[in-house]
Amino acid sequence: MKKLRSYLIMKIAFEIFLINALADFNFLSTCNAYSYDCSLNLPVASSNISDGVPFDFLEKAALWKATRKWGDVNLVTSINYCDINKQLIAMHFIFQIGNNNSKTIDEIVIDINNARASYPELYERFLQAKDKENEILKNKRYFVNGSCNGNDNDPQIAVFKHTDEYLKAYDDLENIKNVMSGSSYYGSVLITTRYDMIPIPATLHGLPVFFTKGCRLADVASKKLGSDIKLNHIYMLGPLDQWYEFTNISGRMIIVDAFKEDIYESDDIVNLMADKNYMTADPDIVKAKWKKLENDIIGDLK
Repeated sequence: MKKLRSYLIMKIAFEIFLINALADFNFLSTCNAYSYDCSLNLPVASSNISDGVPFDFLEKAALWKATRKWGDVNLVTSINYCDINKQLIAMHFIFQIGNNNSKTIDEIVIDINNARASYPELYERFLQAKDKENEILKNKRYFVNGSCNGNDNDPQIAVFKHTDEYLKAYDDLENIKNVMSGSSYYGSVLITTRYDMIPIPATLHGLPVFFTKGCRLADVASKKLGSDIKLNHIYMLGPLDQWYEFTNISGRMIIVDAFKEDIYESDDIVNLMADKNYMTADPDIVKAKWKKLENDIIGDLK
């Protein structure tokens, strides 16, 4: 029961983190185009594991979950995550929502990078429009969000409406944030590859770190390794515990924390992941969840 409670807390915390991170202007206003000429390769992980879930079922389960959550979807790609022994531990299945034109991984990354490049200018334009509205509010009393900013008996009170300039700046900013997060067109399903782990720890209306921060992490790694680098593995304990392993042409490897962006030597991964639980819970609960998932999929196919 304690493990289940920990899992639920982790899942809720992850969802809150994503909502806050994507909504926080201060967080997003620091975004710029990366100096690294980014073309991310998919990471690898050994699939030679015991008690492994067949790939066909993983793909079927991810598609089932995505369809139930977002309706019409098309599979774009999948991302492999590994444990401390470089064994496959989970996969992120990325789906395009709706009937939009399919894009390659590089095209998606380019879209995100271009959005980051244009974000500071759009954010500044939004702040300028907001400042202009604040000046208007200083000079005349209005009802704003159902309440008055002045004397309720003032005959000059009028219902406040945002200016066209503000509305356009706001819409442009929201659109670019959606491109940066992938929430306009994409959904992601994280599914574990072993029967002793929670089947689907998280779903996300948007793109995972590989897309939204992968180039940023490569940029961080290139400061240590040079520009000719390759992504080897993504180590994972859970949605908020990920480390990216990069290597350069001479074979030197480093690990970059996906969220803190701290850099470690490759051997440090042992200490980073040692004595920590993966996406597990009480064995009976985990078994029941896998059984329910299988039954739900079979039931929907009938």
